[in-house]
Amino acid sequence: MNISEVSIRRGITFFMIYILIVGAGLFGLSQLKIDLYPDMDLPFVAIFTTYEGVGPEDIENVLTRPLEEAVISVEGVKHVSSTSRTGISVIFVEFSWGTDINVGENDIRKSIDMVRDYLPTDASEPITFAFNPSMQPILIFNVTSDKLGEVELKQVLTEQAQPRLERLEGVASVNIAGGTEREIQILIDPYRLAANRLSMDQIKSAVSMANLDI
Repeated sequence: MNISEVSIRRGITFFMIYILIVGAGLFGLSQLKIDLYPDMDLPFVAIFTTYEGVGPEDIENVLTRPLEEAVISVEGVKHVSSTSRTGISVIFVEFSWGTDINVGENDIRKSIDMVRDYLPTDASEPITFAFNPSMQPILIFNVTSDKLGEVELKQVLTEQAQPRLERLEGVASVNIAGGTEREIQILIDPYRLAANRLSMDQIKSAVSMANLDI
């Protein structure tokens, strides 16, 4: 006697079994939670360091390499890659899957602290960032205006709209991107600069000293 014969003879019994299986499947489907950004611990940590006015080659020598050598020995690190650009060093650290990313990030910070005194004093403090899909923005606004220019519009959004949105319940952070910011450009005549025996560092220092808010 095969299963086909049993199914035909016990048709009502098997029909009830099918109903129970379908009912259990529908119940499980109704209880299944859907999340665009599920809670995941991706094994990636990024390290950002800035050093204004320094070229890519010097950034690699004085920032990227010392930081790479510090983090490569952290337990659980699988792969380290980096990018050195003018004024900025970015290092991506990949851990093995299953590694506690919070512990890994703390270990990276401890390793960075051990070499911090060997980094240039003018460089910024290295910032570590652990990737988390749940930190992605869930609401994006595009704002335009027919009466305000790009500079005025961004100023209104930064000074008025952003603080109000940040005070709303459930809002973690508000970031404004795009627009145009007011900028003052100083064009240097290299011949007059040489004639007056001045350097670019002296011009930069003079501007920095005069750029004060009192």
